[in-house]
Amino acid sequence: MHPNVRRSPGLVAAGFMLCMAAPAQATTTFTDSTFNLANYTGSSSVPSGGTAQIQQNPALGNPGAALEFLFSMPATLPGAFYADAYVINTTFAYNAATLGALGTIVGAMDVENTYTGLTALGSTTGFTYALQQGANIYIASGGSYTVAAPGVFQTVTSPGLTAGNFALLTNLATGATDAAQHPDLAGGSFQLGVFASISSSVANTAITRDYIVDNLNFTLTPAVPEPASWGLLAAGLALLGISTRRRLRVLE
Repeated sequence: MHPNVRRSPGLVAAGFMLCMAAPAQATTTFTDSTFNLANYTGSSSVPSGGTAQIQQNPALGNPGAALEFLFSMPATLPGAFYADAYVINTTFAYNAATLGALGTIVGAMDVENTYTGLTALGSTTGFTYALQQGANIYIASGGSYTVAAPGVFQTVTSPGLTAGNFALLTNLATGATDAAQHPDLAGGSFQLGVFASISSSVANTAITRDYIVDNLNFTLTPAVPEPASWGLLAAGLALLGISTRRRLRVLE
């Protein structure tokens, strides 16, 4: 530092304002194609007598290992039923407080299914994305998987999901959600995963449904800074320019 130059309080303030006004805009990407279950947590709900298995399958992927959801329902069920399960990858963690308010989430995965005895499906049957924040699970309304030919992988891609696209799961046994409650993507931390469900109006029929998931991917894009942030940035730049000019006059 020049012996006749001192740090300008205005310059320090300008620098602080610039740091506050220019949040990081880096995109975050999460990918899994091996599905080590040590990285996952989750839960399931099935009617009495039914089962739901969530497991890593080393050979059924597209290609290689895959995540498998296997639902089995006995012929003794009296009538219509609903079953579901979700898994959350604990390494797919985003903290908006440190990484910046989140704008959109784009999910993609390869899904393949086989089934037996399934001749009628309810509207809630399928695959979509899940988000966990604290103790709450939220289900995405976009990117739902539809029935395709058995044994054929289908790529399911969500649109740019925002907080409003996620609804709070209020009852795992029924799949009920509260569309008025959404996660906090602006300042909270959360993890991402997958939600699967099956329903049928067929009575007294043994049913199995085997979903295979591979190449799970999420791309998270930070929110565009609010107009107030851009105003703060402009003010910081102006203050920085004034401070610099004053310092140059001192040197002269």
